[in-house]
Amino acid sequence: RQYAYKQAVQALMDRGIIFEPVERDSVANKWDACFDSLVSEEAKLSARHYSDQFRWHLFSFELLTAVKEDEARKVFDEMKKDAFYLFFEHSEEAYLVKNAHLLTAGDAEALCEHAFDKSDIYFFSPVDKWTFVRTHEKNIGPYFFKVD
Repeated sequence: RQYAYKQAVQALMDRGIIFEPVERDSVANKWDACFDSLVSEEAKLSARHYSDQFRWHLFSFELLTAVKEDEARKVFDEMKKDAFYLFFEHSEEAYLVKNAHLLTAGDAEALCEHAFDKSDIYFFSPVDKWTFVRTHEKNIGPYFFKVD
């Protein structure tokens, strides 16, 4: 799997997408500031079965209303995106992705397929305040959310 993941990343780099390593905790904290902070702790506690184990539970438990599945893929593909961050839920890897307009939802799916220990992938722009999340659950998501 690690080899397949590295090959998938290399294929994206060969297309001109740049992955600049960045400090993961800083990026995850920016994501939390943009999105998690929109939901009160009280609302999280009152949501039946809500768990903060995964950040994407904000969307799967509908604490934030996101578009999902094919509509999320379409919105992500149509977004004007020059650069954005990419990080994984349970990995220390994080990147500033440049030439990001070249990256599609299909590319995100391919990364997730090959990244067993990194399979919850968060793409987001703290400037434009949007996120595209590909979960490890094949039947849940992906999600796209933009702060109005």
